[in-house]
Amino acid sequence: MDPIYYFTDAVKKYADFKGRATRKEFWIFSLIYTVIYVLFGVLDALVGTMVIQFIFGLVMSVPCVSVTTRRLHDTGRSGWWQLLFILPLIPVVGLFALVMLGVADVLNLVVFACVAWMGACIVLLVFLAQASQGDNRYGPKPQTE
Repeated sequence: MDPIYYFTDAVKKYADFKGRATRKEFWIFSLIYTVIYVLFGVLDALVGTMVIQFIFGLVMSVPCVSVTTRRLHDTGRSGWWQLLFILPLIPVVGLFALVMLGVADVLNLVVFACVAWMGACIVLLVFLAQASQGDNRYGPKPQTE
């Protein structure tokens, strides 16, 4: 299938949080989304605003959450696993506030940021995981090419 198909299909299913999405569907959607986001960022920089990129990100937030939920379903996990991406950021934000207040030093912030990135990488491995074999509680196995 055409790569654009995976992107447009995910956008069409923008509020469909049921079912499953293959690895290919998820990663091609993510790649095209990132390319468009960067292009809008460059366009915004040329124009001198950040409006286009912001609006695109806002409009695409629901389709991103939706396709991510369906990808997690394909691995046999709940869509709530997406929240694990936020957890590593909490101590970093707190420590950043302490650095700004002068209570902590920048070295602590760097160490915490590295730990947070490692945590995010572990969660990212879930998205690279093999799909669960056959049908699971989230639906039948998606058809592949």
